[in-house]
Amino acid sequence: MNKKTILFLLAFCIFFGSLPYVQSKTIVKIYQATNIRMSPSVDAKVLARIQPPKDLTVISETKDKSGKVWFKVEASPGKKGFVASWVVKVQRTGTEEKIDGQVAVIDPNSSIINLRSSPNTSSSVALQIKTKTELPIVAKTKGDDEKDWYKLSLGNGRFGWIGAGLIDEIKSPQVAKEEVKNLTIIIDPLTNLRSGPSTKSPVVNRTTSTIRPSVVAKSKDADGKIWYEIVLPTGTHAWVRSDLAKTATPILEESTSTQKGIISKNVNIRKDAGLNFAKVHTTKSQIVVQILSKKSDVNGKMWLKVQGDFGVGWVLGSMVETTSSSPFDIVAAKAQLRLAPSQGGKLLGVVPRESKCTISGSALNSDGGTWYLLTTQQGETGWVTNTKVKTSGSVDLPPANLLGLTVELQKESTLASFPSGSGGPKIFAGGKGKVESVAQREGGRLYYRILSGNQAGWVSSEDTKRHTQPQPVKPVDVGEIQWAKRGDVLKFTIPISSKPNSLNIKSYNDNPRIQLFLDNSLYTGDLEPIVVDSTLVSRVGVEQKSVSPPTVLVVFQLNKPCDYHLSPLNPTSTELVLEIFEKVESNQMRIEIQGRPVHASDPPILLDNKVMVPLGALASHLGYIISWDDKENRAEMSVEPKRPFVFSFTNLKPSMHVVDGQNSFYKTIAPAPRIVGSAFYVPIEPVAPMLGFSYMYSPVQNKVYLDPVIDKLEIGGCLDTSKACSTLSTQVSFFTDFDVTELPDGRSKITLNNCVLGENALSGIDAKKVSVDFDPRTNATPPKVTILITKKSTEEIGYGEARGPNKLIFTLKEKNKSGLNGKTIIIDPGHGTFNEDGSYDVGCSGMMGTYESEVNLQTAFELGKMLSSQGATVIYTRTEERNIKTPDLEGRANLANSSGADMFISIHFNAARDPDAQGTETYYYTDLGRRLAEKIHKNVLSKIGFEDRGIKKRGFYVCREIVSIPSILIEPLFLSNKKGEGWIREEVNVKKLAEGIQLGIKEFFQEPI
Repeated sequence: MNKKTILFLLAFCIFFGSLPYVQSKTIVKIYQATNIRMSPSVDAKVLARIQPPKDLTVISETKDKSGKVWFKVEASPGKKGFVASWVVKVQRTGTEEKIDGQVAVIDPNSSIINLRSSPNTSSSVALQIKTKTELPIVAKTKGDDEKDWYKLSLGNGRFGWIGAGLIDEIKSPQVAKEEVKNLTIIIDPLTNLRSGPSTKSPVVNRTTSTIRPSVVAKSKDADGKIWYEIVLPTGTHAWVRSDLAKTATPILEESTSTQKGIISKNVNIRKDAGLNFAKVHTTKSQIVVQILSKKSDVNGKMWLKVQGDFGVGWVLGSMVETTSSSPFDIVAAKAQLRLAPSQGGKLLGVVPRESKCTISGSALNSDGGTWYLLTTQQGETGWVTNTKVKTSGSVDLPPANLLGLTVELQKESTLASFPSGSGGPKIFAGGKGKVESVAQREGGRLYYRILSGNQAGWVSSEDTKRHTQPQPVKPVDVGEIQWAKRGDVLKFTIPISSKPNSLNIKSYNDNPRIQLFLDNSLYTGDLEPIVVDSTLVSRVGVEQKSVSPPTVLVVFQLNKPCDYHLSPLNPTSTELVLEIFEKVESNQMRIEIQGRPVHASDPPILLDNKVMVPLGALASHLGYIISWDDKENRAEMSVEPKRPFVFSFTNLKPSMHVVDGQNSFYKTIAPAPRIVGSAFYVPIEPVAPMLGFSYMYSPVQNKVYLDPVIDKLEIGGCLDTSKACSTLSTQVSFFTDFDVTELPDGRSKITLNNCVLGENALSGIDAKKVSVDFDPRTNATPPKVTILITKKSTEEIGYGEARGPNKLIFTLKEKNKSGLNGKTIIIDPGHGTFNEDGSYDVGCSGMMGTYESEVNLQTAFELGKMLSSQGATVIYTRTEERNIKTPDLEGRANLANSSGADMFISIHFNAARDPDAQGTETYYYTDLGRRLAEKIHKNVLSKIGFEDRGIKKRGFYVCREIVSIPSILIEPLFLSNKKGEGWIREEVNVKKLAEGIQLGIKEFFQEPI
């Protein structure tokens, strides 16, 4: 969702994992009111209820009948019982795993990295690393933060600890290994891939979907178990134990009929079939090769074994123009070989009469001439007029009606010397040129030779569009306005299908009102005025001002002049939020958070030249819960229950107490919090950093500015997808508004508004790929972070948001082409998680005992098989029932927004009290989701034949929160209907349903966006 959803950064994740034994000391941390039971079951009698914060030592571990882990603890002296593992935080201490022979590589990259005396960030600094350093690793353990820490030898008996995330590389000792050829294995999701052939080697990756890597070597560990060294699609090497993998069907090499092929300039020829194999040659010009055989790589892509002057090697099949080697075409008369298909083209040479050649394309030019692109037996390539060539068969010609057109480049390209060639002057997206010649290569692919300015060259027709008048932008759908009171603030929410191109807002004191104009917008709600029960606003009216172009006018009729704030919009926004509140006296101090004013009935004050703010107003603005303890004279501000953080302030006590569910500490603050009038005030300067904000007070403006801090910028991969992909994550305390624009030089510019760059945020950034500028706040001018990303012309930027901690995620990946091949699709079998009370969420169920979670999973697997068989990479949000590690809704949305995937499909089944209710419903939230929903809904209906209950816009979590890619949720039928339940219990019908979804996905990718 957009930045208006306020979530706190320091959110934590409950540890759901289990271990087969208790280590030397295991602590469970109680962070919420928790039951201790007589036996390991949620139905057992409650012995005690423990209030947080509390640490309990684990006596032993056991499992209940469903396989879930319980800890036996001593709740109080003499009173022992069991606590569920999924409602506590586990901390295992006292065990160091010894490591021999490994070396940590640490590169501060112009900053400073601290080695600590203990495995936590609060311990003293043992050594500061200022330059790239390599140190021996002697041990590994879990730190207080439950993350991996490594113990490093500093020499002379000294040691230092470092968090795993600060290590750039772990070098392992040389491994005795045996080379392996022609072996491909299958590795299931959630398998650890390690840096060496041992369970003691660090985990370098974890599969999230089934992968089929090549095995290049094998080795044995100390226990005699065999490990495979594999090559991932990214080219990196890793090790997996052989019993965690299955041998794939061998990739067979097939001989081909005698064929020749033409390979363009700058194409890599490799040692074997796959991008991970070494290059044996790179073509310097277009060449003719003999094709010897073919086979698929581990990702199913076809490679050709070819022979040329360089020797023998393998080349990706799509890079080769294949032609029959016999019979040859003959140059019947002495002919001039030219660079372009016209008499004015540069002369490359002369082809003697009766020379044998191979034709690989044809062209028509604006003079009406027909030309053939041919390659001689000597490897010379160029254009010859058709009158000079005697062909061995018919030659297809391109359409003549394309000559003289003006075309516009849809992406950055080059003006190549030959069709399908590379190199040459760059032409950026949006550049235009006139078509002088049209060429057709084998396979029917069309190319245009265009004149752009004073430069000419060939571009693929697939990279262009005919230049016409700009098409009108699709109007923004504006939904029905909702309103709510938040303290003394009125909050109006207006659903929108996308970010409007422009909007205008203005307030009037005479006949007090606020008018909001939305250009190119269509109102889809009820035009009846909305009556508002408030002292500030009496009613809200909506008017469709015009239809061409459409404009929506929203009028907020005020009872008196008011102040207002319209939240900024970014590309992921799905709603407009307008807040209206009492007008503030001009001389009254104000607070702004992210440029948004905080409304306070009791204004901020200065005490000892320090700004004090009313805690109630601050909590209300941030969406936190405030409570007052009369007995202790103490105020508590807490975050929502899923992220239990509590900030406590006691009247006239100069400190704040912070409980984050894992840790508890005090921080000195001054002046001391105090009651002034009817409000409780706290000093905002020392409190702001604890909330994730920078602080600035401007006496000139008489304002306090709080801006969220970006703690970290990091570049990572996009899971185990088959496509080239990387992500740039910006870890921020609160979501902020942003813009993404494409620059003429091909770079992408990301502007993060109203946020501050933390001092350690850039420690892991490669300056060659990403440059970052920061403009700090100057009084009323807000801060701004600008990120410039260098990318290839074939790549594009996507964006999304994730929580826990909050991240804005920008995905750099290959642009989509039509078809399923190369796409990455996330399939979400709905439900299948454990609730906070330990119960299992099966969704709904039918009278015959069909659980929704199980049939969701069955349908997902069937769909996944169909998609995989057509070249798509499939990622499942879960792969089994009753796995305590299955992500919740937030985790599934985070996966979608950060994975670099192309689509998210959530599969559910419906239920109703009415046993006769039946039919298919498909839900979406964004415009992209609507397009996908239409395709899938139509095809599913045609396959399963149930009643059409429509396509509906709903704010389901996985539809609303996944904004970076199209996301839908489908409920094909009602399990509460006996006929529907009986139908889906038949395996053949599950396949019909999966086929309908698959056809909709396929149709979506075949249509231009």
